[in-house]
Amino acid sequence: MTYSEQCQYSKIARASINERIVLLVMLNGLTRQGKNLKDLIERYGLLKHLVQDSVAWKLGHMLYKRTAFQGYLKREEVYDPESAKNRQK
Repeated sequence: MTYSEQCQYSKIARASINERIVLLVMLNGLTRQGKNLKDLIERYGLLKHLVQDSVAWKLGHMLYKRTAFQGYLKREEVYDPESAKNRQK
């Protein structure tokens, strides 16, 4: 499955959870047991819909890579640069 296809599924998952659950996912990603979850949060932008300037949003920006809050096209440049180059042609 391509990164683009994976992101389509992550959008569906992200859309189906409310902000409280996103906050719990964010906190879980910071635990030792949630190490793999943190990587997935950053790879698929699962914190994208946190309310900007909220305490959770500010905390997340201190503890996660910027990609955890970005849309697909910006994440694609990091996680699938070949596809991003092809799109620009």
